[in-house]
Amino acid sequence: MALFQFQHKKFHYDLIPGALPGDTMFIHGNLASNNWWKPTIQLLQSRYKGEEPGSAAFGEWLGCGQSSAPQSAQDLDMKSMARDYVAMCKGLGLREVNLVGHSTGGLIALCALLEEPDLFRKVVLLDPVGASGIQFGKEMYDAFTKMSEDRGFCDSIMASTIHRCDVNNSLNQQLFKDAFSVHPMIWHGIPDALKQIDIRSDLGKIRQPTLVLHGEFDQLLPVEESKAIAKGVEHGEFVEIKGQGHACNVENPQKFVDLMCEFLFEE
Repeated sequence: MALFQFQHKKFHYDLIPGALPGDTMFIHGNLASNNWWKPTIQLLQSRYKGEEPGSAAFGEWLGCGQSSAPQSAQDLDMKSMARDYVAMCKGLGLREVNLVGHSTGGLIALCALLEEPDLFRKVVLLDPVGASGIQFGKEMYDAFTKMSEDRGFCDSIMASTIHRCDVNNSLNQQLFKDAFSVHPMIWHGIPDALKQIDIRSDLGKIRQPTLVLHGEFDQLLPVEESKAIAKGVEHGEFVEIKGQGHACNVENPQKFVDLMCEFLFEE
């Protein structure tokens, strides 16, 4: 198991040399892990044959997957998490890094661009949380509490984030297990963090070419927020993915990989 240490934190990561034409860091979403990128990894290995100059890096948040536990609410602040990924990119020796972020990972990616813009080259955001975060109400906090206590309820909610989810699929079963296994601080700590962030006024500082993808049937996050990100950054492009929901990376990984690679490397 590969671990990267930064300050008091230990991050589990997967690093695949030769996987891509350029170094790329992938950031998963809330209640997730690197397993959400497994279909992506398989397709990249067949697409590029492991002989490219760049590495694909997949880092897990604190409290998710095999990373260490957060020690305070500050550890789950979006900008703090962005600094963690900046440190990870540098520590793994990545250069001119492309960022790929899914859901909350997309917002973390935007914060990383603002934190150290010279480190990054291009960005792909898949159904990202908007630049003003999310204002969760009491009913959602109650739902997160129930998810943390009831595996069946947690599975059903996670399944609802995947369009036409096959609940018996082995990968989906692993994703459900990963969600239920997050550290207890994640359940309310991430909603708290998402209520406190607003980087809308900073979007214009982001000059990297940015592709914002949003599934046609995403019922979790509003498409207007994705369009606003694409409009707010200096070089943004918005693409609606027809027939897909919130998680094209597991719903239709070939479509996701095609869009991502064409934008990052094959234009």
